[in-house]
Amino acid sequence: MAEVTVNKDCRAEKKRNGTLDFWKGIAALSVCFCHIRFPGNVGSVMAAFGTCGVTFFFLISGYALYLPGLDKNSACRKILKRFTRNLIITLIAVLVCFIYTVLDRMIYGNVSEYLASLADPVIFIQMLFPGDFGIISGQPLWFMASLLFAYLMFWMVYLFGLQDKIHYLLIPSMILRIAGEIIVSSVGLDFHLCSNALVAAFPVMLLGFCLNKYRDKISLSNTALIVTAVVSALLVIVTACFRPGGADLAPIFKMILAMTLFVICLRYKEGHPCRLLERIGRQDALFFYLVHDLVIDPMIRLYLILAIPAPYFEWTIPFAVLITALLIAEIIGTLVALFTVRSRSSKQEA
Repeated sequence: MAEVTVNKDCRAEKKRNGTLDFWKGIAALSVCFCHIRFPGNVGSVMAAFGTCGVTFFFLISGYALYLPGLDKNSACRKILKRFTRNLIITLIAVLVCFIYTVLDRMIYGNVSEYLASLADPVIFIQMLFPGDFGIISGQPLWFMASLLFAYLMFWMVYLFGLQDKIHYLLIPSMILRIAGEIIVSSVGLDFHLCSNALVAAFPVMLLGFCLNKYRDKISLSNTALIVTAVVSALLVIVTACFRPGGADLAPIFKMILAMTLFVICLRYKEGHPCRLLERIGRQDALFFYLVHDLVIDPMIRLYLILAIPAPYFEWTIPFAVLITALLIAEIIGTLVALFTVRSRSSKQEA
């Protein structure tokens, strides 16, 4: 039975989109540079590509929610199954972040004062929406909270039979998404205003949904898509470094870049650009995203203990965080994969 399971896993891996897994790996790693940045323009550019990576993952999630062959009940069950799976992952991540923060306060701060601050119910409301988990050192969890709310929104779309009409919201929702990010970034407002289910997750997931629904009508040639992706990437670099009148125009080109790369991935399903990054994208991406932020403070303290000189400190610590978080994510991903295989084997033997 175990051999049958392994053979099934091998066949499933062969069916995977290698190009998509490759870019998922790059997107996941790039998010790290949003939270631990390089100095100067290099940091601005890498952070811009990091936020583009988040958009890429929302596109993938939305693409998978187009379910044309299922009836209402089956589609709703499928979405709720994904919601439940991600809810469990989110709750585990919240628990880990909470334990980490308590231990950190026990060592470096006043833990009783911290625990007393959790009595404020507003904190938990902010966790639900807009997704502010800063109180437990879990800022990246806004993505998971937004994803969960977006799943519920799509569940309602299928529940009320609106899946054939929801595309009418695409243009206004994309305007809200891009304009919201431009305003928040340009003015310097709280990033949660544009990083939540309504402004970030749902609009981009709706775009992914529509890309799946109308994928046969995308008439751009592969060459045109590649040129568009390259030009968009260059414009992301330029607008990340230079803000005319203080306006951050990068969100426009980040959206175009993420969308174009995603369509390219759909066109080149058989590609295998780099097996290592494919493995990261296939197995480790989510775990890397969830743990990388927890690595930052301990790594900074380690650098301070080692008295790393300033130039080396600024330019090497992002890589140190990335490598450490990736090793942790690889361990978690491998354990989860082994547990999944054994669980399937047990069910088949039963």
